[in-house]
Amino acid sequence: MILLLIALFHHSALGLQVVIEDYVHSDVRFAAIVAIRLGCYGLAVIGIIATLHIAFGG
Repeated sequence: MILLLIALFHHSALGLQVVIEDYVHSDVRFAAIVAIRLGCYGLAVIGIIATLHIAFGG
């Protein structure tokens, strides 16, 4: 399950980055890519913690 979460959010981050690179043509592009990466990887960490909590503590 943890490997699925890692693959899912990494793939999502890469896909959203391509969309931003193709359609955003201003200085906001870098900030949007950073926000997308932080959001996706943050959600992945939350998902991993929740999975571990269910597996070992819940």
